[in-house]
Amino acid sequence: MMAHDTHTGAAPPYRGQASSGAGKIRRLMRHVADRAMLYRYYHWDWGEAIAMEGLWLAAAITGVETYQRYIERMVHGWIAHSPDPWYPDHVGPGRVLVEMWRATQDASLLEYARALARHLSNLPRSRRGAFFNRPDLPGRAQSVWVDSMHTDGPFLCHLADVTGDAGWFSAAAEHVCGHVHTLQDPETHLFHHHYDDESGRCNGVFWARGNGWPLMFDRLVEIGVILGLAVRYPIAQFPLLCLTAAIVFSAFS
Repeated sequence: MMAHDTHTGAAPPYRGQASSGAGKIRRLMRHVADRAMLYRYYHWDWGEAIAMEGLWLAAAITGVETYQRYIERMVHGWIAHSPDPWYPDHVGPGRVLVEMWRATQDASLLEYARALARHLSNLPRSRRGAFFNRPDLPGRAQSVWVDSMHTDGPFLCHLADVTGDAGWFSAAAEHVCGHVHTLQDPETHLFHHHYDDESGRCNGVFWARGNGWPLMFDRLVEIGVILGLAVRYPIAQFPLLCLTAAIVFSAFS
């Protein structure tokens, strides 16, 4: 557990009387985290998992235990509400599930993470190989979104790390490769926001934030997986993931 903080609203003292710049950043982080906890989240929409990841990091950096307890309530409420992961859970905070397991060693969290990973790996696919997230929704059943490059692949990489199951590396690569092949524009190498399999067309919107998702995935693979996990796992166990990182990185080189 993280260091206790009574969370009175005033910024806590910082180790070694941190510089004013660092202190301002920490105070800003606390203000943002406090506001984030006031929002009425769904189980789940696109921004919820990102908010949970931000709150988890804020708890680790600031030592405010309130943020961690808030996330724990949200995640355990999620599991109680949806004990068997299904289509709406594809945007759930999978990485936070894994980090919570690291912190608590609660076996139920890791088991749910595996169930979510199995659900993601068995979703139907488009003709170009990308996974459909919501085949249950009329009008969206054949949609592919660039946002999934932030939620799916990184979660599967984290799960592979904690379980030692290299098969999840391959699952992550399948998700990302499908989205690269489906959404990347051959001329600009940027990523379209959306693809519709019925028409076989992308929407032509090179959303700036959306193009940040694949770049963030590449950095996860390059720093957190290839450099960190190659020490523990033979590189031959996840060649497809390494190739995927190279493909994504080339788009921004």
